[in-house]
Amino acid sequence: MSKKIIYLLLRLAVYSVITVFGLRAYGQQWPTTPPAEQVPVETIKPAGVVDISFFYDRLSPYGEWLNHGKYGWCWRPYGMPADWRPYTDGQWVYTDDFGWVWNSDYEWGWACFHYGRWFYEDKYGWCWVPGYEWGPGWVAWRSGSDYVGWIPLPPEVGWHADTRILDDYAFDDIPSQQWVFVENRYFGQPGIREHCLAAQYNAGIIGTTRNITQFGYVNGRIFNSGVSIGFIEKSRGGHLEHFRISDVDALGAMYVPHHSSDTLFFFRPGVRQSPVALVPPAWEDFDRRHGAEIVVLRERHHAEFEFLHHRHRGELERGGNLIEIRRRHELEDNSLRLEHQKQLQFIEIDHRRQRDDFSHGRGRSGGRQRDLIRGFDDRPGEGPGFDRRGGRGGGDDDSPGSRDRRGGRGGGGRH
Repeated sequence: MSKKIIYLLLRLAVYSVITVFGLRAYGQQWPTTPPAEQVPVETIKPAGVVDISFFYDRLSPYGEWLNHGKYGWCWRPYGMPADWRPYTDGQWVYTDDFGWVWNSDYEWGWACFHYGRWFYEDKYGWCWVPGYEWGPGWVAWRSGSDYVGWIPLPPEVGWHADTRILDDYAFDDIPSQQWVFVENRYFGQPGIREHCLAAQYNAGIIGTTRNITQFGYVNGRIFNSGVSIGFIEKSRGGHLEHFRISDVDALGAMYVPHHSSDTLFFFRPGVRQSPVALVPPAWEDFDRRHGAEIVVLRERHHAEFEFLHHRHRGELERGGNLIEIRRRHELEDNSLRLEHQKQLQFIEIDHRRQRDDFSHGRGRSGGRQRDLIRGFDDRPGEGPGFDRRGGRGGGDDDSPGSRDRRGGRGGGGRH
C-alpha cells in the first residue's frame, strides 16, 4: 500500500474522531432510550376514527363497565367519594372557537366529559354512557344572582347535528343535589372543586337562577355558549384569558409539553358505530383488561420520556459543563426507566394475583393496580409522573411530574 493511501486513511480516521466528539460537544442528544422501551406503534392510534370499543378498552383501567337495563353499557370511575359530581375536578376555560370547554384533571377526562352523557342512580352513583359526538362540555347551565351552575346532560338529551339543537328536557325537574354551583367570581379558575358549594345549598340557589343552556354551531364547530363571557369578566373584575384548541393525533400526545401557553391539546377522534355488537371487557376477561392497562401505562411512559428528553435538549442548548450535564442526564434517564420497569412488573404481579383469586373463588381483587394507574395516590385519575390539576399550582420544577396537559403551565411546558 502506498504512503499516499495510508496518509489518506489516517486523515479520514482523524476527521471521524473529531466529528464524533464535535457533535457531542455541541449538544447532540443521542438516543438514551432503547427502541424496545418506546411505545409500540400499534398502541398509539391516530385520532381519525375509532369504534366504541376504543372507549371500552381505554377506560377499563380507570373504572368499571356495567350493563344498565335502560342505557346499556355504561361506565363508572373507581374510588369516587359519595358526594362526587362530574365536571368538578378541572377548569372551565373560554375559547373563541368552542365557547366554554371543560379541561379535566383526570386522564380519562378526554372521553367522559366530551363524549356521551352522565346519569345518577342511588345504586351505582354517577355513570357515563358513551357517545359519538365530541363536544366542548355536555352540560346544562343555570345563572343568576351571584352564582353559575351546571349539570351533566342526561342520556335523554340528544344533539342533532342537522338541526343543531338539543332535545327539549325539563332541567328544572332534575334533583337539586346533582347540580354544581360556584360564585361568579370563581368561575373559570383552575381547581374549581375548591369553590363548589355543598349540594345542600343547591335548592335555594336554583330558586334564584334560570336555565341558560345553549349550544350552537360556529364556523362548523359545536359551540357551548353557557354563561356570558362578558358577565363573568365583569364579575371577576378583569379580562379572562382565552384559550385555543389544538388537536393531537394520539392519546399519549396530550401529555407531552407543547409550545404555547394559551393552547389546550385534545385528542378528539371521530367515533363510528360498529356493524357488530361490541362489549367492554368483563371482570373475568383478564387478558383484555390487562392489555388495556399495559397500553395506557406504556403511552404514559412514552410521554414521560419525551418530556425528559425535551428538558435535556434545552439544558444542552443553554450550555455549561457538558460532561456533568450528560452524566446527570444519563442518571435521570436510567432512573425513569427503572421506575417504568417497576410499574410494569407491579401490574404483571397484580394481574396474576387477580387470576389466582378468581380461580379460587375469592371474588374480585386488584384494587392496587388501579392505584398504580392513578400514581399510588388517593386522588383518582392522576397517573405516575403527571399533574393534571390546573397547571398554575401544579409544581414549579422541571420534572415530569410538574406539568399538565397545557403547554407552559406546569414546569417545563414550553418547547
